[in-house]
Amino acid sequence: MRQLVLLAFSALFCLSSYLGAEDGTCFVVLNGKTGRILSQQGAHRKLYPASTTKIALLAYVLSSNTVDLDQKLVVPAEAVKSLSEKEKAKDNFSKYPSYILESVSTIAGFQAGEVITLRDALYGMMLPSGNDAANTLAYYWGNGSIPACVDKLNAFVASLGCQDTHFMNPHGLPHPQHYSTAYDLAIMASYAMQNPDFKKIVGTASYVKEKTNKQPAVTWGNINKLILPGPFFCELANGIKTGHHAKAQHCLVASGEIPDRSIIVVLLHCPDRKQMFLVARKLLTRYLEEPKKEKLIVPAGKIELERELEGHSTPLSLKTQTPFSISYFPSEEPAIRVVAAWYELRFPIKEGQEVGALKVFADEKEVASTPLYSAEHRSATWRQRFLETQSFMQSHKTIVFFAAICVIGLAFFVFKRRR
Repeated sequence: MRQLVLLAFSALFCLSSYLGAEDGTCFVVLNGKTGRILSQQGAHRKLYPASTTKIALLAYVLSSNTVDLDQKLVVPAEAVKSLSEKEKAKDNFSKYPSYILESVSTIAGFQAGEVITLRDALYGMMLPSGNDAANTLAYYWGNGSIPACVDKLNAFVASLGCQDTHFMNPHGLPHPQHYSTAYDLAIMASYAMQNPDFKKIVGTASYVKEKTNKQPAVTWGNINKLILPGPFFCELANGIKTGHHAKAQHCLVASGEIPDRSIIVVLLHCPDRKQMFLVARKLLTRYLEEPKKEKLIVPAGKIELERELEGHSTPLSLKTQTPFSISYFPSEEPAIRVVAAWYELRFPIKEGQEVGALKVFADEKEVASTPLYSAEHRSATWRQRFLETQSFMQSHKTIVFFAAICVIGLAFFVFKRRR
């Protein structure tokens, strides 16, 4: 436990070197299974996402109903066209389409007219962070129009609940209107990691692109150091994507999982690449190695809760037969609420008779319902019988009225016969 606490403080110390300044790092730690935020700062601040944009494109492509990874693609010329960064930024990025590559940006090395597989394009986009691969995918998923694919991509991430994201291109090169947030990227990642093909691609250390009509075979290595042997390796990490350009600084969407927990860590606008990986590793380790706690919510046997009975001065003692406990990670302890639901009773009440149920809510979601039993025998008192009769008469006024009329009529008839 002492090591866990020291690890947590160490992670927070590393983060403190980024945070506090107006242009500092924004981050979020999210439970990918529940969507719960475990830690965050500036999670909804709009920033350049750089190549973490490609998470959205990969998820979008793989969300198609039928995806054939062996499908042949011919790399279009516009997917590999590039300009200098200075030329592309002329007139506030309005002169050229945002998807045009910059001459110094990262590429997979595709050539115009090269015949590749869809699998090549996907791995080429995610492992070496190929902007040319992203453009090639967008060309085909936009039916021959890269901007059309970007429009579809924006609609896709909006459907996931990303309210503060707008893309201008499929790869993440800078544009004033191309932005996202740490929270939105975490939402995209948690959705995408449910797809086995996505998970396999982003967790792959290296990939061999076979010889094509234009080039010999080539091996791409993943640039996410969390999944590679070395000083930043994290045994529990399984993805996802880095990003970098001058305006975005260093970005990382990282993930890791254990059988009953999935953690997404997003770091944006980090000034130091090495510290970014160290912080991500510490956060993944902290939350994935966090031991669970167990809390007893409903004990077995006689309980403190009692049921008030109208007509009785002493409440009815209660008991349960089966205990109920809830287990949780300390960083996301749920708000527990227990509500008693009572059944309608008639006397006598026997010991062991089911008289109600305890409903247990965790974060306003019902997680259990356990029966409540009487812990004693209760007979009806004279006052109870009177109240039951009064209640019956009030709830059956019409029947009582007609019964009274019948009794009066019968009495009148008998009286008349005797006279």
